[in-house]
Amino acid sequence: AFPFPVRSLFRYGKSLFRHEELYRGLLPFVAEALPEFHSHALMTVAWALERVRVNDRAVVAQIAEEALAKKDLMRPADFIKIVNCVARMGAAPPSLAAALSAELMRVLDEKCNALLFRGAVDHVAVATLYSDPLRLYLLERFTKTAICCRPMHYQKAFQSAVAIRVLHPSVWQQLSKAVRNFYIRLR
Repeated sequence: AFPFPVRSLFRYGKSLFRHEELYRGLLPFVAEALPEFHSHALMTVAWALERVRVNDRAVVAQIAEEALAKKDLMRPADFIKIVNCVARMGAAPPSLAAALSAELMRVLDEKCNALLFRGAVDHVAVATLYSDPLRLYLLERFTKTAICCRPMHYQKAFQSAVAIRVLHPSVWQQLSKAVRNFYIRLR
């Protein structure tokens, strides 16, 4: 059994408790217990590892695979955070990235309101992990949900648009002129 509650990982991550040996010592127990974790616990482990900068790509990829296996039980906000952590930690091989993109597209389309959606606009994930159809969907939908966003969300959207324009110009060209103008006016 897992030696202590997952809440402890959240607390360590929240307080930025940096003791890499502790986290490295816990990772084998965490990896073994992942099949028993539910939505929030999976997200907490990925989030805490990213926050304290313990980059164990194998465990993070395993968390993403568990999230995909439990996709019908995952809360949309938790799934979005896991995908963002996977992208920021560079833990997704191409096959996992494609599966995460496909599932995230379904989650965003079917389960996410505007408040949940704005969390999916992450410039690192947009630039490195998401598929081209998902990139288009995110940039187009953000313009429709911008009314409920705060300045930090606008900044992430602008960073995402710049990443798309520089790294994926074909996707940028597929956007309508109105959508491109929205992002140009954000600067």
